[in-house]
Amino acid sequence: MSRVLVTGAAGMIMSHCVDHLIKNRHTVFAVDDLSGGSLSNIPQELLDDWRFAEFSTTDESDMERVLKDFLPDFVLHGAAFAAENLSNNCRVFTIQNNLVGEAVIRNACINHGVKCMVSLSSIAVMGHQEPPFHDDTQPSPRDVYGVMKYAGELDARAAYDFHGLNYCIVRPHNVVGIRQNYSDRFRNVAAIFIRQALEGKPFTIFGDGSQTRAFSPVSYVSQIIAEIVDRPDVWNQTFNIGSDKVMSVEDIAYLISKFTKTDWKVNYLPARKEANHAHMVHSICQKHFAHVPEPSIEEVLKEMIAEARIQGFSPMQKGPDIEVAAGLPESWK
Repeated sequence: MSRVLVTGAAGMIMSHCVDHLIKNRHTVFAVDDLSGGSLSNIPQELLDDWRFAEFSTTDESDMERVLKDFLPDFVLHGAAFAAENLSNNCRVFTIQNNLVGEAVIRNACINHGVKCMVSLSSIAVMGHQEPPFHDDTQPSPRDVYGVMKYAGELDARAAYDFHGLNYCIVRPHNVVGIRQNYSDRFRNVAAIFIRQALEGKPFTIFGDGSQTRAFSPVSYVSQIIAEIVDRPDVWNQTFNIGSDKVMSVEDIAYLISKFTKTDWKVNYLPARKEANHAHMVHSICQKHFAHVPEPSIEEVLKEMIAEARIQGFSPMQKGPDIEVAAGLPESWK
């Protein structure tokens, strides 16, 4: 089978992708700087066989060395600083880790003859437009994270036009599931709510909780991403990937309160500058990957709660240095 290099492999989404790739008998090399992921998410067989490297994707020499030595047929690029709402307060950090990191990997792919580079974009490229967003909706990002993701999409197409590097861009959204980081105060609202519930704290909701999202099971999203290496019929396309079930932020808090058997307590905070409603239509994905099963959000939340009860919680992570304090929510200072 193929040789596949996976970046961000210690994080939730990409660690599940690694599992699917191994199950389908691909040889995997994993890269992660462990800034947000966990080494425990890396399969032991990769650690035993020296097929894991800890470094940032912005490191050109390390990236060139790994591609030269491993010679992957494919690259799945999922490494990113993905705290969308915080990105406007750490602009340089976000640009460096997301856009520069992706450019480093794309150069290495071109230099070493990679067949196709699969890149994870985001619903953030759609900004504050009126949903639902279709596969061909024109992006209009409104924060630094979304701008960088859209720039990465454009660069993928430019590299294909100029160098012939095949690409596939997927836009997962609001992905939830086991292995989510419960120690990140800036993102992953379901994980934040689960930690608050199990620690006996009120849910913190920005605004009135009526904001809507479609929370997407990681088992569903990751299987599709992993299958792309075997599906040249979807290469050189951009498509949305995730759930169709739209829920409010307050709805998911209520489910977590119900499943943890905790009292309904909410601390409503001032609204942030964010899209009130964001969800997608998945026409291309459903056309090509109709066989992939999607569990219910209820099943996923119960799995996450069981996992959190067993493993407990690490101290909250510090996060990147704040470059611009203006507009930073008080609860994040």
